[in-house]
Amino acid sequence: MKDLFSNKLSWGVTLIFFGLLFLIKELHVLPAGLAEEAFSLRNFPLYAGIIFLATKSYKASIIFFAVAIILRLDQIIDLTRSLSHYIWPLLLVVAGVILLLARKGKK
Repeated sequence: MKDLFSNKLSWGVTLIFFGLLFLIKELHVLPAGLAEEAFSLRNFPLYAGIIFLATKSYKASIIFFAVAIILRLDQIIDLTRSLSHYIWPLLLVVAGVILLLARKGKK
């Protein structure tokens, strides 16, 4: 657990990012709808996860991504519910593409 908090580069970049994010919010640079979504607390673990992943702190990024998924679980469920109509046709297309590529590889 110690190495999760010892990566000063990741934490430094994260603090700078959030500082700039709040500065942008105070300067009212973004349109209202975009600003509301960008500054949602539900997005902060996602932002941190991306930063930690980019700075190669993989354990911490997994934790941040897990928290982000939990906070967005209701939206993920709605998305998968609406995508369920397309799963079987997409799986058939993917299977066909795999068969075609495997056939070309043998020639």
